[in-house]
Amino acid sequence: MLEVLPPFDAALWNSLNGQVRLSHTLYGPAGDKMVSLWLKAHMDHVANDEFCVKFKGKMDLPGVPAESYAHRTIEVPGLRLLAGIRFWNNRIDRPYVEVFAWHTESEGAAPPWDQIADVIAKQWAAFKPSSFRVFLTNEDKLPPKANIDMLIYAGTLGEIAKATADWADTVTLTPFESIEAAADVVTQRFGTLADEDPKLAAVLPVLDESGLKTLWNDGTLHALRYQGECAGLYAVATRMVEWIFGDVVIEKIVLPAYAGRGLSIAAQRERALLRAEHGARLLVGTISNMNIASQKSAQRAGRKVIARYAFVPLS
Repeated sequence: MLEVLPPFDAALWNSLNGQVRLSHTLYGPAGDKMVSLWLKAHMDHVANDEFCVKFKGKMDLPGVPAESYAHRTIEVPGLRLLAGIRFWNNRIDRPYVEVFAWHTESEGAAPPWDQIADVIAKQWAAFKPSSFRVFLTNEDKLPPKANIDMLIYAGTLGEIAKATADWADTVTLTPFESIEAAADVVTQRFGTLADEDPKLAAVLPVLDESGLKTLWNDGTLHALRYQGECAGLYAVATRMVEWIFGDVVIEKIVLPAYAGRGLSIAAQRERALLRAEHGARLLVGTISNMNIASQKSAQRAGRKVIARYAFVPLS
């Protein structure tokens, strides 16, 4: 196993400078601790046998030993790197490497993307990844040849309530009468999406039975009702996107028969009103770079892009 580097202080990883500044904008002085705790959580998965066994149990690539699934800290001349293997949409045939942080000796210089790619290709060769992924704020420049995977949209619940005044009393969010009713909404939407927009359908993760059950048990799975009828599904849970804490949109579905009425925007308003006592809290969500409709509804609801994930090809 690779040796664990002792420090996890975010200040010792200059790739996180933009994220630390964003954390100050979102949370004030508490932002430093949030980024540091997030970084420590990833460092704790270095040389962690329990993490490796659990990960391999879910995504078992034949011939690859369990210890290969650990996060790794790697040092080469001029570069320190923290990264780990991942699988896109939990597909065993789509491995990639998630780069959490790096540190270079030249402060302010452009990241050594070619060097990072070379290190990753060698260190994770057993998985045969075709790319690595980075999490970047708006102030961080995209690497050459990068493709944006997902955008992170956020806005406070108070801001959303003000921005969506025109959608007052449009929808209600109520618990589903059964988990089967929620599953039926998912099946309907993704069944038609495959015909309407196969490229988008190919990149959107489908909320599976396990995910539905978790949301159902947590009480965060709601029917989106319009004029008394179930028009879709809305699931929001108190979670984190990386170190960004808030009300996180897990899934948002508007059935085709109700499209074009602004129901997605109205649902975000309803969430804001239901949580009015937490007006400073963020409503956060990841949206595929290909999902233009969801991007527009997030923008019209008062949310803005604060960061993005980008894939960088290794070859």
